[in-house]
Amino acid sequence: MNKVCAVIPIGDLSCAKSRLSSVLSREERTKFFMAMVKDVLSALSKCTKVQSIMVVTNDGEAASLANSYGAAVKPEPEQSGLIQSVTHAASLLEEAYADIMLFLPGDVPLINAEELEAVIEGLSQSKASGLVIVPSKDFGGTNCMAISPPSAIDFQFGEDSYRKHIKNARSKGIEPETLTLPGLGMDIDTPEDLMALTKTIGDENQNLVSSSTFSYLKSSGIAERLTKLSGI
Repeated sequence: MNKVCAVIPIGDLSCAKSRLSSVLSREERTKFFMAMVKDVLSALSKCTKVQSIMVVTNDGEAASLANSYGAAVKPEPEQSGLIQSVTHAASLLEEAYADIMLFLPGDVPLINAEELEAVIEGLSQSKASGLVIVPSKDFGGTNCMAISPPSAIDFQFGEDSYRKHIKNARSKGIEPETLTLPGLGMDIDTPEDLMALTKTIGDENQNLVSSSTFSYLKSSGIAERLTKLSGI
């Protein structure tokens, strides 16, 4: 059985989701992001194919939340940044003889265990190095990756990272598999993303009813406020 470890990099929470500053206050952005992280950790804890979770962060509040879900917390490397944190995590996992690294961001609130299992199963069928990648809904970003071994590719986060990861994998002789998944494919970066999520809540999406993200957006009044603002 392959040993699978999920990795979630989390930066300074006080800077979380700055692109939402036109519609959410700093406190709202922090609480909103933390609610999404809770949903990611919850889905991982329900996925039987994931043996362990690693959160890479220097933020105390994020570390406390990670610990509450039984995740191992590792500090960010000296040179901070998403690429550096994930590269560092991959190195740590190879030292621990993990077979597969499952990369996840903290801002995919529609995540569910079934989609995670599909990603891992797609890679488990590979006999050597492999990559299964889930792009963002616009095929620009990278919303999930299962990589074996963990350092099999050079991480290319940033603009157009999905296509960069595909190109890098092929340069190393790895033919990646792309999975388009509605839950993992929806990350929340812009006001437009948040409006779309709010509409999903308005439609009473069953995947969100019991989620921390749903609860926060409803209880804080943000969902109602954005609904009125957008005329949904």
